[in-house]
Amino acid sequence: MSDSKPDLKFNEKAQKVIKEMTRFDWSVALLTVAIGSFGVAGMIPDYDKIENEVANIESTEVHETHDHSHAEHSWSYEGDTGPEYWGEFSDTCSTGKFQSPINLSATDIGSNDSFDINYSSSPLTIVNNGHTIQVEGFDEGNSLTIDGKDYELLQYHFHTPSEYTVDGERFPMEMHLVHTGEDGNLAVIGVMIREGAENSGIAPIWDVMPEEAGSAESFSDIQVNPADLVPDDSKYYKLSGSLTTPPCTEGVKWVVMEKPIEFSKTQIEKFQKAHPHNSRPLQDTNGRGIEEGSFSKSALNSKSNGFKLS
Repeated sequence: MSDSKPDLKFNEKAQKVIKEMTRFDWSVALLTVAIGSFGVAGMIPDYDKIENEVANIESTEVHETHDHSHAEHSWSYEGDTGPEYWGEFSDTCSTGKFQSPINLSATDIGSNDSFDINYSSSPLTIVNNGHTIQVEGFDEGNSLTIDGKDYELLQYHFHTPSEYTVDGERFPMEMHLVHTGEDGNLAVIGVMIREGAENSGIAPIWDVMPEEAGSAESFSDIQVNPADLVPDDSKYYKLSGSLTTPPCTEGVKWVVMEKPIEFSKTQIEKFQKAHPHNSRPLQDTNGRGIEEGSFSKSALNSKSNGFKLS
């Protein structure tokens, strides 16, 4: 190995690489990359190699940290990072066979058992993650039971226009209540939103909606109950689908309500001002089975102050 000292005069390539390194908090990984990139002659870093490795790490971060929370901002709903290109972020988005959303048609419907939800009030935590407005941080016990399996409520968020369609009809908005099982599998309830009367359940949430992407706020004095945003009586469609954002993970149990709830024109426009369009185009059904059921939000569970739907 040569005794010569490393070249300390950084060229433009080196400055660019170092700037990229400062975007990440992986000191050990980057140290390994840097050490592995030193040339044996003169210990001069190979900046082209480092730049490529940093890009690889960033790509890995996109795949590993993106989940139901929509937290990763490398994809979008338009341009060269829009839905047409989501396969570049996750192969499943372009190669998956049971992708969501789809059109729900009565001609596809079979029979299905009932499901239960048990929702109660929790202090409000609201997030603008750059892709949607999300409500999270629910007290333990907010849950969905479907096919004999329990799923805890993680968060709910909104899309405009609706992602699913019912017999070809698209609604101004759609809400997704995202639940997770002990095994990490997901179950989502989709609720259509049409223009109509002001919704008292969403009003206190919209009053404190964060306008800046990446911001989150918690309010111990504002209690919200997800049951307030579930229609009183409705048919529902059950199917196997996917997340509607990258990584488009499949194996998600979907329950989509046929009957919409109402938001006022002002309430719809407030969301659309923050997120003008955050809806994935319809995907192929690919022959998957769709089942139908019905429920009534009439049985109050006094123990949890929640609702059982059956």
